[in-house]
Formats: sequence, structure tokens, C-alpha cells
Amino acid sequence: MGLVETCGDLGNFLIALSAYTHTMKRQFLRVTTVVCVSAAVSLAAGCSKAAKKDNADPVTPSAEAKSEKSDDLEAAIAAPGPKTITAVSANGKTKVLEVGGTVLAETDTYIVKADVPTDLASGAEAVVTINLLPKTGWKINQEFPTKLKIKAPEGITLNAESQGAEQAESFTEKQALFKVSCTPEGAGAKEFAADFRFAVCTDATCDPKKAELAWTLNVK
Repeated sequence: MGLVETCGDLGNFLIALSAYTHTMKRQFLRVTTVVCVSAAVSLAAGCSKAAKKDNADPVTPSAEAKSEKSDDLEAAIAAPGPKTITAVSANGKTKVLEVGGTVLAETDTYIVKADVPTDLASGAEAVVTINLLPKTGWKINQEFPTKLKIKAPEGITLNAESQGAEQAESFTEKQALFKVSCTPEGAGAKEFAADFRFAVCTDATCDPKKAELAWTLNVK
């Protein structure tokens, strides 16, 4: 074999190799393009599903569930005795709202409330709750001779005409709670009065108080 023939064969080999390499590059590019397009399509589909999930309408309680909650709330309000309701605002904060209870006296240092029963029958025992609550920065003096003296109208039998700290249901620096029990005889509006003596204090001062209270029992 001569040098010319050898060089010719080598030239043909290099040409063939170059053509083969070019062909493989084109095939590799096609495969790569297909893979990239498939991956992009899959990613777009996943994002679309996630967006639909995020934008889905929030689940709201059914009308039946709302009705049941409303009935429960009305029943709780109608139940006898003192009670509270927890209200939830739009920002998620809660606040306890008092239901029932009449303010009999209020100053800058204290408030006196009463829970008065309704729909009373003649001859049935009635219990009125008197609640003394000092305001922020004040406290009930535990040594002062606290006294609640009741003035009942005709047709009312009182279990006790006066009560002190020893007879109170609760007597602390934060609350003085008294239960006034009585039995009405005969229908009509029974008007009560009471003389309430106590003292509220701060760390620097102490003030004796006298509150004139009044409430009405409606007897059927």
C-alpha cells in the first residue's frame, strides 16, 4: 500500500467520523429538547393544580350547622342564673360579654351588680345575687365591718335582713358576693331597697362607702 492510498483512507475515515459526530450531536439535541419540554409541561401542570387548591373556596358551615349553633346560643341566654358568652371577632380575638345582671351602683372605684330572677311564682323561693366588684387599682377592705341591710316590702319573707362578711358567699379583695333569699306572697311588683356599707382601698388610701341599692321582683 502506498503513502497516497494510506492518506486517502485516513482522509475518508476522518470525513466519516466528522459526519457521524455531527449526526450524534443532532440526535442528542433532539433528545435533550424533548426531555426539557416534557419537564416544563409537568411543572406547569403541577403549578396549576397548586394554584387551584390555594384559590379554592373556603369550607363554610352548612345552614343546618349554623341553625344548631344559633339554637344553642339562644338556649344558653334563656337559661336562669348568671352567665357569660364568649364572642369571637373577625381578627380572632375573644371577649367575654356579660348577659343579665343589673348595675345598681357605680363610681370610679367600684360597681355593684344584681342578678334578679324573673317569672317568679307566689310562694316560691327567690334568690337575688348582689355582687360588689372594685375597679382596677382598688380592692375590698377585708377588715372593714361590711354590712348589707335589706328593706323588703310587704308580702316578702326574708331569710336574713342583714348580712356581713361572714355570711357572704364570697368575700375577697376582688369580690364580695351576697345571696339574698326571700319568699314572695301574692302577685305584683315587689320593690326592695338595701343599705350597703363597705370600704375599697388602694395601697395608699382607704375609703369607706355607702351605697343605696334598689331592685324589683315581679311575681305572677
